[in-house]
Amino acid sequence: MTVREQLKHFSIIGVPASERPVYQTVYQEISNRLKKQFTLGIGSNAGAETLQLLIIDDAVDAKAEISKIQPPADQDWGFFRINAEGGKIIVSQPHLLFSVTCYVLDYLADKDVADFSNGQLVDIGFKWNRPVFDCCLTQIDRMARNLDWRSYIREYARLGYSHIEVNALATPHGMEAGVPMEVYPVFYTYCAALDQFVYSKLNKGIYPAEYLNANLSMLKRYSAEAKKYGMIPGIHSFEPRNVPDTLLEKYPMLRGGRVDHPFRSLKPRYGLALAHPYVRLHYKELIQNLLKEVPDLGYMSIVTNDSGAGLEFTRSLYVGSNGGPYLIREWKSVDEVAQAAAKNAMAFFKLLQKSGAEINPKFRVMMPLEPFGQEREHILKEVGNGIDVQ
Repeated sequence: MTVREQLKHFSIIGVPASERPVYQTVYQEISNRLKKQFTLGIGSNAGAETLQLLIIDDAVDAKAEISKIQPPADQDWGFFRINAEGGKIIVSQPHLLFSVTCYVLDYLADKDVADFSNGQLVDIGFKWNRPVFDCCLTQIDRMARNLDWRSYIREYARLGYSHIEVNALATPHGMEAGVPMEVYPVFYTYCAALDQFVYSKLNKGIYPAEYLNANLSMLKRYSAEAKKYGMIPGIHSFEPRNVPDTLLEKYPMLRGGRVDHPFRSLKPRYGLALAHPYVRLHYKELIQNLLKEVPDLGYMSIVTNDSGAGLEFTRSLYVGSNGGPYLIREWKSVDEVAQAAAKNAMAFFKLLQKSGAEINPKFRVMMPLEPFGQEREHILKEVGNGIDVQ
């Protein structure tokens, strides 16, 4: 008898009494793939007619069985056992339940059921498996004709991804205003910043409400779909990005560093002065307003030096080390400037992480090291506690 034949002998798919939507997703996947309408048994125990789906944190009784095979403590895993007495698919993390089930249906279904009567451990390579710059879902190819975003997210889940990017613009282009013959606005169509989804008291009204709502609605749809598979949604953004001239005309004292590319831009772009308390409050409100709308957001991956983004007085800014008047005077030594710039950068990352963690305690912030040259040794001293290097 094959695994597929034994699975069809079952009449119940048992799941714990849990609010995780991934159980319902996997139940439906098995029913569709095997072309059989199973009974969904919530809280069902093991039995000759039952295939149990279990995430280890939801199943105390499964821990004793798993302890017998001793999976590695420092990595994730899946477990599959099937015989005439019933079947079990057990995983260490929610995002693996769909992936391991698909592995069983795709690769093990035609094998002899006797091979799995005592159970088989499925090795998982990485605890985190996430995209960085998802070209099709959130970045420059998101407007591709006939893109089926639901099946695209499903494929991420099938492949065992733990995290997924969800911050796409709903429009073909952002609302960055350019000048004639300038290509720079094209660089605002991807890696959308926080202020493209929500607003703070500082910048309320700068972007039209319908524009923000359209972007936020798409982010919510992607997040909800990811949650169905047990994946953690997150955002991959250029930050701190420059702000529209209309905001700086209103608050000229908050102008920070110039961050545009001298070759590609035909007008200056400026970010906000991160050392100013009003600006720090602005970013706290942005991240918290976003997480209040989508509390499942688990991370923010930040690119700090590209496409209208840059950190004040870091020497990798497009037009050199510069910034607002609140951080350090420009005549200080190179190392003094580097220390101040690094401290300011880490204060920004920590602000976002701690503010986000007030709503989602597991929220993390990730940042690359390559934009930091002179500042790198000072940056590394403060990495940790929810701040990661990618």
